[in-house]
Amino acid sequence: MLNFKIVLLLLVGSVVYGSNLVAEEGQPVAIRHWPDGGVTIETMWNFHVGAGLTADVKKLLPKSIDFEVESMDEGASITVGRLPNQLKVGVVDNLDHEFDSEFSVEELEARQETLEANLNSIELSWAMARGAFSLKADGVQVGGLNGLKPADVEALLEEIKNAVPRVLKESDGIENHCLCVVATSQDFSPELLSQIASVGKPEVIIVNANVESVGGSKVEKIEHNTLVISSFGKRKKETRFVSLGTKPYEMSDELKDLFAKKEAACAASRGMFAKLSVEQMNFKPANGSHTPRWNA
Repeated sequence: MLNFKIVLLLLVGSVVYGSNLVAEEGQPVAIRHWPDGGVTIETMWNFHVGAGLTADVKKLLPKSIDFEVESMDEGASITVGRLPNQLKVGVVDNLDHEFDSEFSVEELEARQETLEANLNSIELSWAMARGAFSLKADGVQVGGLNGLKPADVEALLEEIKNAVPRVLKESDGIENHCLCVVATSQDFSPELLSQIASVGKPEVIIVNANVESVGGSKVEKIEHNTLVISSFGKRKKETRFVSLGTKPYEMSDELKDLFAKKEAACAASRGMFAKLSVEQMNFKPANGSHTPRWNA
């Protein structure tokens, strides 16, 4: 079993000074809530990760997942990614060598630089401890707590409170980041959710639909199951509490018709470009406009 302090500080380090393991900071990340507390997270470039998904829920997904958090060993921290136009998922172990017991910011930064050299496409970093997970992508960090009991969450929050001051002292300060915590378990009381907000200071906490308010803040009720977040722009000072449904958004008939017309136009465009040779697709107009390949 890996030292829990190492995994904890990977989580804390992400909260304190963000992560270099990003494809394009500011790109939106979609978080979808499914029945029985299941969660899927999808990047702008279609990397799709799932956690807590039952066999029945997997049948409801609009597309298959690229990686499932439950496939990891307990206490593991990895980076997963997929190169453009490839189906194979690459995996790098973040903890493939021994660290000193006093895990330092410098060691973590050195490890991140190594990972950047190994994976230069979409990069997701996972850390699991005591049933919790952490995902980082495109400047966004998502923490999942549904696998924990309330007492375990309280213990984790206490350890984070004790660890943050030392990491802050060793770092150059807090960088802008967007942190979202998934805490939709029915066992999580408004009081516990308030503690999570106080310690982690996340941008958003996704809560159970039965929770009406947390610490005086009214919960935003969203009927469909998707929340999109981004690290772009300034962070809000106060944590948002949001509840999601468990069914995807359904377009109106008018919007469905517009999308059908768009898809038809794209199909016609692809049919035209398919007739061009490689040289024609790479042709650069003298006026400096884009190649046919770019437009395709």
